[in-house]
Formats: sequence, C-alpha cells, structure tokens
Amino acid sequence: MKEERLAILSMIEKGIISVEEATVLFAAIDRKSECGASYKANRIFSKTGEGISEFAKKVGFATEKLVEDSKPAIKKAGQKIGDAVEDAKPAFKKAGEKIGEVVEDSKPIIKKAASSMAEKAEEFKKSRKSDTVEDVDIEYSQGEAEESDFEKDVIIIPIKQEEVAEETETTEE
Repeated sequence: MKEERLAILSMIEKGIISVEEATVLFAAIDRKSECGASYKANRIFSKTGEGISEFAKKVGFATEKLVEDSKPAIKKAGQKIGDAVEDAKPAFKKAGEKIGEVVEDSKPIIKKAASSMAEKAEEFKKSRKSDTVEDVDIEYSQGEAEESDFEKDVIIIPIKQEEVAEETETTEE
C-alpha cells in the first residue's frame, strides 16, 4: 500500500496525473485496503466458526461415547440394587412377623390392664356412693358447662363477667 501511494505521488510530480486524479486513486486504495481488512476479518471469523463447530462435534461424540460406555455400569448398578431389595425382603418379612408376635403377646397384658382399670373405677364409684347421697357420673361434652354439671350452690361466672365482678369488688373496697 505504501508503494502504491509513493507511485501516485511520483506521477503527480512528473505531471502524468493531476491532483484531482491522484485523490481518486488514493480513495480507491483506501477502499481496497478496507475491503482487504473486511476480507481478513471475515476469514478469521469463518475459521473461528469452523474451529468451534469442530470442537462441538468432538464434544458431541465424546458425550455419546460416555453415555454408551456408562450404560453397562448403570445396568449393573440397577441389578445390584434389585438384588439388595430381594435380599432384604426376608428380613423385612421376619421383622413384620416379629412385630405381629409382640402385638399378640401384648393383647393379654393390655386386656388385664384395662380390666384392672375398670375394677379400680368401679371401686372408686362405690366409695363415692358411700361418701355422697347421689351418684356422680362424669361425662365429657364439647359444649359449654351448665349449672346441672356441678353440685348445688355453685355459680358459673363467664370470664368477662368475672373480670367485671372483680373490678366492682376492688372499687367497692
């Protein structure tokens, strides 16, 4: 490029071309050098793209090979897990049977305890009959307590009224 510019300047000096013609030639040289840079850049990008494409193909092949090579190992591991499950089945069955035996062995103990509790409750009930005139039955309800749930002379005061009563007593004193 430098030689072309020197040649144009030499032609101007010798009077072969005018300054205007030289300007046109310089512009053409500049466009050519820009095209050359663009061509070089495209060529670099193209080679880079080809390199990336080749790398991607190699990675793809390596991945496929890895998958294929690992299939037998994965299959073998699956078989070992299956064998371990099969080996464990008798132990689980035996444990289940043992639990069943413990439950069966516990039934008489539980029945005896329940019977004893019933006897104690009956004894308590009888002792209460001798202490009081009327029999007291304990019932569980999910509703609110009523006066009939308590002995005579018991007053039920809801919490809010109780607080008001306490405040009244405090101010009266």
